[in-house]
Amino acid sequence: NGEEAEMSEEIALFNWATLQEKKNLSNVEEYFLAALCKTTTMHMATTSKILLTLMRLLNSKEDVDKLKQIAAAHRFDLNTATGKKAVTASKRVAFVIDYSASMSGPKIRSAIENVKNIFQTHISDVDF
Repeated sequence: NGEEAEMSEEIALFNWATLQEKKNLSNVEEYFLAALCKTTTMHMATTSKILLTLMRLLNSKEDVDKLKQIAAAHRFDLNTATGKKAVTASKRVAFVIDYSASMSGPKIRSAIENVKNIFQTHISDVDF
């Protein structure tokens, strides 16, 4: 379908840009930007790789700040708190908890505690 074709195109453009970077071509950022902007449907893992690569390639703080603003507008969080650059996209989360008699007592309490832990450690304000 068309959506899969667009995602495949983004992946192909990313791979092309990566090859150009390995050849040490100047202005390689333009190839990554083309991969990022060419399609309307984004492949999340490839988009994350593109954003990380652009963060590494951009030299000026102003350009990095602009990239962060663009990423945030599209619900990507560029986080450098640990010294490693990470990209996360918003995610939709749903939990199904078995509340039958077989889950009574400590089993249901454990399940509820685990869901709470997941929310505290893996769910951010941009998730829904």
